[in-house]
Amino acid sequence: MFLVDLSRRLNYDEAAIYEKSPFLIQDPLLNSILCKSNENLTEIGKTLGKDTGQIQEWYDQTTKPLRGKLWHADHGGSDVFDLRAGEPIGTLTAAGFMPLLCGGPSAAQAKVMYKYIESRAFCRMDDHRCFSIPNYNLDGDSLDTSNYWRGPVWINTNCLLLQGLRRYGFHEKAESVRRDMITLIERCGFPEYFDPYKGSGYGTDNSSWTAALFLDVALEEVK
Repeated sequence: MFLVDLSRRLNYDEAAIYEKSPFLIQDPLLNSILCKSNENLTEIGKTLGKDTGQIQEWYDQTTKPLRGKLWHADHGGSDVFDLRAGEPIGTLTAAGFMPLLCGGPSAAQAKVMYKYIESRAFCRMDDHRCFSIPNYNLDGDSLDTSNYWRGPVWINTNCLLLQGLRRYGFHEKAESVRRDMITLIERCGFPEYFDPYKGSGYGTDNSSWTAALFLDVALEEVK
């Protein structure tokens, strides 16, 4: 609420918010989606015979810090960087794996990421006590499996991670994640997000993005 009030008092002026807000971060999730969008835009431009040089520069500009400044090998992925403190926040979340989506990590970095993705912290394939991939480290001190970004499984983020896993050749894990998504929806319908242990749904019970993305992952079986 402090941040909402601050933005309102500054008349939602982005330059003023940048100057005054104590919360200023560089985020691997947002930047990976931006990077993937530019990659797709480049492909569209090439198909249309357009000059895509500038868009490629945007893509390169984003991938460089994803594998450099934001890379945190000890956390097994990219980390959120706190621009006010001048250092990484240091919390292991599924957002740190999102650069797989856009080709951000090097092959060596992707292997380090996979070590953490396919671990107890984010639900191994052979661990039938949980569903993957939770958005927060299951061994983390702030785990709360019913609280938005503290441990639940989200269909929207997992669909993006699914693409990233396939991009780097981690097909067995990708298929395991896809099956878990289908199982959760078959059990609970279309809630916003799911408990990684109980499989129960939370938030609205009629989420359009859960329903739409279910069609994507389920229809792969009948192609």
